[in-house]
Amino acid sequence: MSTPRLSVLDQTPVGEDHTPDEALRASVDLARAAEDLGYTRYWAAEHHGSPGFASSAPEILAGALLAHTSHMRIGTGGVLLPRYDPAKIAEVFGVLGSLHPGRVDLGIGRAGGPARDFPQRLADLRTLLGPTASSRTPRSRPRCGSWARDAHRLASPAGWAPSSRSATSSPRPAARRRSRTTGPRTRPPPAAGRAGPWPYAW
Repeated sequence: MSTPRLSVLDQTPVGEDHTPDEALRASVDLARAAEDLGYTRYWAAEHHGSPGFASSAPEILAGALLAHTSHMRIGTGGVLLPRYDPAKIAEVFGVLGSLHPGRVDLGIGRAGGPARDFPQRLADLRTLLGPTASSRTPRSRPRCGSWARDAHRLASPAGWAPSSRSATSSPRPAARRRSRTTGPRTRPPPAAGRAGPWPYAW
């Protein structure tokens, strides 16, 4: 019987009589402890407008967690895509993937954003992260800006290719997390209009 692969989903809660600074430091300590215990992945959540959570910038927290751990995979669970320019997300995670190859997971969610725009934003992001980005421009170009057609070069300065399995194969969306303590399982891409956290990995 194989050993189950465990992961942590951290919302960086701010405890009573504690500060957001302390909560963020606690997340770093928790990630270190999880790695020592043999956990496979650590997911940083995203919350806004809630004094009970300090996880408003998971991509920044992920960078700190990557710097303070050595081999455990670190990801976002997930980036709320309607709040951001898809090209910027591609660039941010491109840099993280180049600094920490083979250890970065990108989970995407919609949260309270407009459902009608989410499928196109997700398609734009997949275009920017994919191996054919050099010949394709996101449809939402006005939203991404005139520089979006070149974002794939900024997103992958070291020349790696995003993948749900390794840093060398072509990209493939992975599934929703089965629970807060298990890793992702594979399933087909979501149909238009359906939202969900679709991780990419490097």
